[in-house]
Amino acid sequence: MKPRTNSEKPEDTGLITRVGSLEVDWPKSIGYFGGIGIAVACDLIAPPIAIFIAAIPLLKLFKHPGRPWPLRVVADALEGAAKPVGADAEAVVRLVPDVPAKRRLGTKARRAG
Repeated sequence: MKPRTNSEKPEDTGLITRVGSLEVDWPKSIGYFGGIGIAVACDLIAPPIAIFIAAIPLLKLFKHPGRPWPLRVVADALEGAAKPVGADAEAVVRLVPDVPAKRRLGTKARRAG
C-alpha cells in the first residue's frame, strides 16, 4: 500500500498544490515565510538570519533520497545547524512520489461525483 501524501487528507483539500513531484502547503508556507518577513520588518531578527531560516525548506528538498549523496550530506549538516531555529518541524514544501495518471483521473472523477 502506498503512503498517503498530505494532499490526500480530506482536511487539506484545496489547501495544498502539487506541481509534478513538488507539493506546497499554502497556509503553512504563508505563515512560515510571512512570519519571517514580519520578524525582519519589526527588527526582531537580522536579515542574514532570516535568509538562513527561510532556506530550511529548500535544505529539506536536497535531502531527498534521489539526490546525490554529497548533496544529501551537506544538506543534512546544514539542517543540523538549523535545528535550533525549527528545522525539525513539518516541511511546508516537500517532494512526493509521482502519482500515476490513471490514479489522478480516478481521484478527480470521485470528487466530481
